Amino acid sequence: MSTAGLHVIGALIGYIALRSQRGLLILRVSGAVIAVIGLIFVVNVGT
Repeated sequence: MSTAGLHVIGALIGYIALRSQRGLLILRVSGAVIAVIGLIFVVNVGT
């Protein structure tokens, strides 16, 4: 139930942010940061 709640909250934040140019930029930058963090985790698992 909590996972579904977090998903809905995240989707609403994304929907609201997409309504402005600045929000779109923030979403793209935060997505890139999350991707880099994920890549760092994957690289560190192999070491």
